[in-house]
Parts: sequence; C-alpha cells; structure tokens
Amino acid sequence: MVKIAICGKMASGKTTLAEGVVTNYDFFRRYSLADAVKQFANFVYDIPEGVKDRVAYQKIGDGARKQLYEDIWIDTLIKQIENNNKFHDMNGRDFGLDWETPTPYCIVDDVRYLNEVIKLKADGWVMVKIDISDELQIERLKRTYPANWETHVGARHHASESEVDKIPNELFDLIVTAEDGDAPYHELESLIIDNKNAGHQSPECSQR
Repeated sequence: MVKIAICGKMASGKTTLAEGVVTNYDFFRRYSLADAVKQFANFVYDIPEGVKDRVAYQKIGDGARKQLYEDIWIDTLIKQIENNNKFHDMNGRDFGLDWETPTPYCIVDDVRYLNEVIKLKADGWVMVKIDISDELQIERLKRTYPANWETHVGARHHASESEVDKIPNELFDLIVTAEDGDAPYHELESLIIDNKNAGHQSPECSQR
C-alpha cells in the first residue's frame, strides 16, 4: 500500500495533482484533512452549497487545534482511513482478519502543518511538497474566485498557509514547483512506480 500526502499553499495545485493520480490509478482513493473541518463549518455557519468560506474553515480548524488538541484533524483523517479499510457486519462490528483487510492506496491533498507532516511521515507516508510563487498564487486565486478573490488573497497570511514555508525540506520525499506545468504529475507518477517496485503490491486494479 502506497500512502501519499501532498503539502502546499492554496492554489498550488494540490487537489489537481491528487485528482490526476486517482484518475490514472484507480486503486488510489483521495482524502482531505479539510473534509471534517468543512462538514462542521458548513453545519455551524449554514454555508450555501458550492460556496467556499475559507475564513470560516480557518476559524473552525484553529479553534479545534487550540481548544482540543493539535493533532485532532490528522487523527480524524487517520481514523477515517483505518475505518474504511475494515470489513464490518450489518451491526457495524469489525469481523475482518488482518489478511482480509482491503488496502486501497491513499492520497491526501491538503497537508499544511508541521505536526501533520511529522505524524504522516512516521506512519510511512510519502511526503510531497508543491512550491508556488506569490505572483502565480495570486493570479490563480483571482481566476478561481473572481467574485471574492481579495478574501482568499488576504487569507494567505494565516498559519495554515505560512507554516508550509517553515517545514524542513528534508521531511519531503519529493519537492516540485507549480510553475512546471505537467512536470509535478510526471515526477509523482515516477515516485508511485518506484514505491510499487520496491515491494508494495496493489489491489486487483490496474493503471488506466
């Protein structure tokens, strides 16, 4: 089983890169740390369908990390993946033996904090970082959010964005740049193939 985590700032192309992997390798399943944050924020703030309220998400994410504990979102993600990899009966009881447990390959598209990188790295995840220049980031935010791009640009100074620059490069297995077009995907694809050839066996699925 290959587990890949992508780290980078907003608009760097993390989700695009992850979706490319899932599209071309159907044994991968994409996860996001922000899924639980968004579900809670959408419930509390009654955010309309299709609207991305980045400020609300940052408030919820920060509040739980500070008031509960720092690893709450990464622990939630890991538990979600573990639960998805178990067999359960009709009453929700796990009855799978170790050798029966399915092992879909995982890719997470929104790692942003040092504690998340450290925890995933210790758990055997392949860590990928996407670097992006300020100019390209602002250009992409304007194009993606034409109605309220200023709000997203202003959110670039939040810890979930700025901490990426403080994570030591030696913790990453691959560092790519958003400016390189399709090159980041091809480099990640090579990393996937290398990990599979190193002894990881995929499920009964093949590359598309």
